[in-house]
Amino acid sequence: MSYMKHFISLLSSILILFLFYRCNGNELPVPKEESIYLSESILSFGNYDDSVRTITVHTKGIINLDKQPDWLDLQVDQQNQLIKVSVKPNYSRQSRETQVKVFDENSESYLHISQSGEAEEEEPFIFKYFPVSEYISCETSVERANTLYHFKTKKFFINQNIKDEIYLGNILNYKFSDFPKLQTFEDYIFNDVTVIADIIIDGKMYVEEWETPSKSQLDELAQIIIKDAPKESKTYYVGEPILFRSYKYLHFLSMANLGFGIDEVMQDNLYPDKNMDKDLGLIYSYSQSLFSILIDPSFLQPREETDFILQNNLSYINNITYGKTAFLIVESDGSKQSVDSIIKKVKLKENLSGEEKLFINSMDICYLYFSSDGTLQKDKSEDNINKIVNFYQVENNNIIPLNYSVLDYITNGSKYIEYAFSL
Repeated sequence: MSYMKHFISLLSSILILFLFYRCNGNELPVPKEESIYLSESILSFGNYDDSVRTITVHTKGIINLDKQPDWLDLQVDQQNQLIKVSVKPNYSRQSRETQVKVFDENSESYLHISQSGEAEEEEPFIFKYFPVSEYISCETSVERANTLYHFKTKKFFINQNIKDEIYLGNILNYKFSDFPKLQTFEDYIFNDVTVIADIIIDGKMYVEEWETPSKSQLDELAQIIIKDAPKESKTYYVGEPILFRSYKYLHFLSMANLGFGIDEVMQDNLYPDKNMDKDLGLIYSYSQSLFSILIDPSFLQPREETDFILQNNLSYINNITYGKTAFLIVESDGSKQSVDSIIKKVKLKENLSGEEKLFINSMDICYLYFSSDGTLQKDKSEDNINKIVNFYQVENNNIIPLNYSVLDYITNGSKYIEYAFSL
């Protein structure tokens, strides 16, 4: 009975309170419903994603947006209550994200937008040519979980590790058995050697007779031609800058094109697996072929050891081309387009703004050139602009033996030089 009295008393109190509010013209407070919401609240874009995403906004008011980063483009269509979202390419290795507030006069909602960064190159790597290269094919295979890269080329670069073994008439295996080391063969008997250059200077031809293939005599002849050659600048081939995002890919490209790692010359403590400090790197290079010296195949005396010749892929060097090449390695946190644009401005000797000078000074730039004996050297200047200028002053660079080709020992037919390596 007591329980019923308490219940009736509580019910009466609630009724009295309700009548009080009604009599005073007051309604009970009603919570506001959220008046704006989005068809999607999370968007993800790839680093080079050029798509346009459309978000439908449900609201009875005017759509407003707060400030957004410059890599993001938002277009509002008030009539159809839409937001069109697109992003600029992300050249950085770092992903990026932002949160945009979408609001009307009564409420707000949030749109979360992210974009992935540029990933490092992964094996199997894509081969790209340096201007000095003349490659025919690049194939890959897998050997004990490692990618093995196979190359064939008509002309191979004369790098500093093999330059002492490269001279006309030298007998070698046209297949590198222990790349990048050459396999050469001695104790061969030769007829008199006739060599000729494919250049005529002021009506002068360059033809010599040697008793035997000789590197010293070849070097002397080459120096005579270099001394006689006109000093005015000739045309040269400049390739498009090659993008790399890891030192391992730089090492691969260098080994594939040159037979040695230019990364080993850039820094003493640089190794392929070391992470780059900057977002991207660009390889600038050029090639200028000036003349070649060739050997007459009649210098060879036939041998009966056919099996030995075939088993060891015997060939001989019949052509050596001389010219110039160099490398400019640029590392930056900017985009490829922005870096390339400013490098070209320096090349064309255009005036740079203060901001552009600061941008150049923020880069890591390495200018690599060859000494007169064919050894790769590093420009130790601290001025990045000077390094770019020096790279493009081709007339000041040394003429070196650039590449060589071979002929088959038995048939005197052209042979591809073959080599393979893994990283």
